[in-house]
Amino acid sequence: MNRTMAVRLSIALMVLSALAPRGGAQTLTTLYAFNGYVNSEEGVDPTAPLVIGADGVLFGTTASGGISNNGTVFALSPPWTPGDPWKETQIHLFTGGSDGFEPTALLLGLDGLLYGVTAEGGSGCTTGCGTAFSLQPDAFSPEGPWTKETYAFTQDIVLPGTLRSVGGLFYGTSVLGGTSTACDANFGCGALFALTPPRPWEQSWNARVLFSFPNGAGGYRPVMAALGGDGKFYATAEGGNPNCPFGCGVVVSLTPTGFEGAPPMISWTENVLHTFTDHAYDGEGVAGLVVGDDGVLYGVTSSGGIYGYGAFFSLTPPAWQGGPWTEKILYNFNGPDGAAVPNPGLVCGKGGVIYGTSYGILGGGPGYSGAVYSLTPPSDAGGSWTMSVLHGFNAGDDGGNPVAGVVIGDDGVLYGTTTDGGGTGKFGTVFALKP
Repeated sequence: MNRTMAVRLSIALMVLSALAPRGGAQTLTTLYAFNGYVNSEEGVDPTAPLVIGADGVLFGTTASGGISNNGTVFALSPPWTPGDPWKETQIHLFTGGSDGFEPTALLLGLDGLLYGVTAEGGSGCTTGCGTAFSLQPDAFSPEGPWTKETYAFTQDIVLPGTLRSVGGLFYGTSVLGGTSTACDANFGCGALFALTPPRPWEQSWNARVLFSFPNGAGGYRPVMAALGGDGKFYATAEGGNPNCPFGCGVVVSLTPTGFEGAPPMISWTENVLHTFTDHAYDGEGVAGLVVGDDGVLYGVTSSGGIYGYGAFFSLTPPAWQGGPWTEKILYNFNGPDGAAVPNPGLVCGKGGVIYGTSYGILGGGPGYSGAVYSLTPPSDAGGSWTMSVLHGFNAGDDGGNPVAGVVIGDDGVLYGTTTDGGGTGKFGTVFALKP
């Protein structure tokens, strides 16, 4: 490590230490508030999870704002001196059309490039099916321009919403697309896809549909939520049990056919692990999922449960091969007295504690503008999980109404975004919270 990097790291650690709670309290720190429409270079509505880069730099996207309200990619760098403001840098301002617009997912590749997808734009459909993109930093200047490469999805992959990197390949799900015509004669029921960026000797990206969601019992409009240590993807989708108007939802695993280990570029098969029963019991809606260290799936539903504000559940793998997965309701979100309407983004921290955010339309902290919460496993077998509101947003300087989950740093600090608030004339925030 050179001297500049060492100094930078030392400063970042001092900044993070200032976020540490005193006397057991949790203190949220607003790192940045977006100017939005006040300044056309600014973004609006950060709706995707952040990415943590080197030296504590945070990368993220805004779904709108920027040029012609098409969205942005930004970087937020910690200050050199503790107490000074964080510095925002606009990496890319989407122009719409073939450039894409409304970015939905972002990740940092092993090669140092940023990769992501946009839900709209491109040239693959009449109005654009969406795009994939890479952003490469200037090799000579950290403040220099980033170089963008774009891939336009075709009609087989429409409205891409998620992206994961595994074994040098990228995998994601699209809300529409695939070969099934049971949902939409033109655009299908959704798909799992693989994406390979061009290597130095190649000219173009390569995208391939690996699985087409069938509708009905197999679900539609999927959200890929988690990657297991067994090489399988775990996803949730709408559909399933007709006790709900549009189906209560399903949890599925997606497995490469006849292959063990790293996911390859071949056809995949679906296994429905759980079909949600009804709104009043285990909830409904596309759920957030995380894989625990014990291989158990933990998730939330955005509505339903006893109080109607969502439920927290576990799915335990079968005791024998081919057996059923076992669902258990661990907590029912109770609205005004706690978090409500949980978002589909969960992370697992030290001791198996799970962290998430809630949108808070009907509850979720004292300001009713959403919350950051934790779910702590019981200390004794058979005990109950404990939900704690770590911060209830007031839609003031602290922001309000988060829609993306938090990410967790190596030191346990949680980072996230809100879509509202941040002060007068502001349109969302980036925050840090030490549990």
